[in-house]
Amino acid sequence: RLAENSFCPSRSRISNPEGILRIAIIGASGFIGGHLAGILAGDGHDILGIGRGDALPSDPFDLVIDCNGDARRFWACENPALSFAATVASTAERLFTLKAERYLYLSTVDVYGAARAARATSMESASIDPAALDGYGFHKYLAEQLVAFHAKRPLLLRLGTVIGPGLKKNPVHDALHGLPIRQTLDSTLTLIDLKTIGRAVQSLLKADASGIFNLTGGASISVAAMIASIACHQNRPTADYRQHSELLHTDYDVNVDALSRILDLPTSQSILDHYLESLQP
Repeated sequence: RLAENSFCPSRSRISNPEGILRIAIIGASGFIGGHLAGILAGDGHDILGIGRGDALPSDPFDLVIDCNGDARRFWACENPALSFAATVASTAERLFTLKAERYLYLSTVDVYGAARAARATSMESASIDPAALDGYGFHKYLAEQLVAFHAKRPLLLRLGTVIGPGLKKNPVHDALHGLPIRQTLDSTLTLIDLKTIGRAVQSLLKADASGIFNLTGGASISVAAMIASIACHQNRPTADYRQHSELLHTDYDVNVDALSRILDLPTSQSILDHYLESLQP
């Protein structure tokens, strides 16, 4: 159903002539959801924030933005039953309860599994083998399938590693706070920041887009380069940065051609540089 994404800039499905949407944001107090709530409220949209444990409203919405899937990759792989409940079952409950013309689900580029390492195999139209995924990627993929099948107008954003104000985890956070880094130095990451996520959501809504879009930096960054940039920012030698006792190798080089048709996407290095600049006192 979502083999190809689409843009319909010449027409609008918005339910009122002023273009104001009634939007429910699941996880509006969280890292990504809070940022989107502020941006979309600033655009004049009517925002209802829904937190974990809140009752789901019965009145209809123009758009639901679901930011509440669990993002703890290592935890998900170690706790499959809890991960399924947090990501798949919770998405199903929201999807079947909330009435919405459009459902935007924030997923991850990890649904590609090892195919995320090359642009030729990480296009949105690529066939995904669920058996080749880890527990985290598999549960995100299952949640995507629920949205793709049951939502009236599904829109799926597959995100890279997210950074921005309020960051609490991931390799960038760990390096900044002196925590051991899990990836080998020759591993690669693909970064995206909250500001670009907000711009992408605004652009996709304006273009009346649907389907699947990869949303991450236009080029990846090595863990060694990430550490070097953070070391320069903190005025410390790279030797100060610790690595985890159980190291993993990761490769990311995700295709962003589809979204680049409507939005200029910075590189992961540029995204990291701007984030580090924002941390200057």
